[in-house]
Amino acid sequence: MPPDRYVSISRLRDAAQARAEASSNRAVAREIGIALRGFQLFLEGSRPQQKTLDKLLAWYRDHVERTEGPPIAASDALLVLVRALPAERRPSAAAALISTLMEQHQAADVDPPADVVAAAGAAGDASRRRD
Repeated sequence: MPPDRYVSISRLRDAAQARAEASSNRAVAREIGIALRGFQLFLEGSRPQQKTLDKLLAWYRDHVERTEGPPIAASDALLVLVRALPAERRPSAAAALISTLMEQHQAADVDPPADVVAAAGAAGDASRRRD
């Protein structure tokens, strides 16, 4: 499951807590496929063992990400990627990155996700304001 590894444990915990508050700890533990006590320990802050983490990631992908979207929007990811650059260079760097990403989607003949399209518009606007 390497593509899902960017989901932080704190994000998994927040999603599990929200789901448990909407139903019950027992229901969510069963949905994830882990023991109730293990689920409770996870909610209390313990770091899950690898098998449990794999189950949490699969649950997140199947039950949370499908309805809530990815844990980080493309625009936020761009901010992270360009944060070390001088402030005046960030808009053009973000625009270049998102342009390359859009080109890769086009080359693969797939539609880019909506947040990538939105980030492309925002990056283009920011880059034009700098010019």
